[in-house]
Amino acid sequence: MKLSGRDAQAFFRKPDATGAGVLIHGADASRVSVHGKEVAEKLLGPAGADEMRLTRLSAGEIRRDPAALQDALKAQGFFPGQQVVLVEDGGDGIAKAAGAALDDWQQGDGFLIVLAGALPPRSSLRKLFEGAANARTAPVYDEPPGRADIEAALKTAGIGRIEPAALEADAPPGTVLSIDREGVAVACGRGAVRLTTVTPPGKPSMPAADWAHGARLKVGDRLA
Repeated sequence: MKLSGRDAQAFFRKPDATGAGVLIHGADASRVSVHGKEVAEKLLGPAGADEMRLTRLSAGEIRRDPAALQDALKAQGFFPGQQVVLVEDGGDGIAKAAGAALDDWQQGDGFLIVLAGALPPRSSLRKLFEGAANARTAPVYDEPPGRADIEAALKTAGIGRIEPAALEADAPPGTVLSIDREGVAVACGRGAVRLTTVTPPGKPSMPAADWAHGARLKVGDRLA
């Protein structure tokens, strides 16, 4: 089943594990990756990584051992909760293995997330997921990121609370517009968001302004 652009965004915001999996594809590899990791983290919950309920496979591993994908989806861990299998470099080379995995999938198996670049309509992998009754395709269109995209990327990077900024941003998306006691304002495709707290890796949460000063961030810089 193919999700529309609006339905894909809704799925990224609130994914569910109904069915066997999802193919997320698009020309912007960074946005595809952000959405894939966002979906995985929301399905797994905060303890998912520590409980080893996430399995990562490369396309190369699947091509060398097609059964590895089915085995990963069938695997049961020591901890209860949703299992997720993430393939980050999907392409038509894994379509046959993915088809076998979808055909063999049963309730209680892991949820498959396949990330891929731009796939033409004739792509065998894309056709597989679009035609499967138990799977979805979620396209990521090549357009300027909006506020939802910026927020998702910032949350994945450890950004805490984000508030809409009362600003009309006339700058490229990701541009730092202001740094003050209220936080750090960042331009989106339309409007802006204000970061109020940040959680750097391995450190406690801190005010976004303090983080910006420590990172030597200045107005006009662009967040990657």
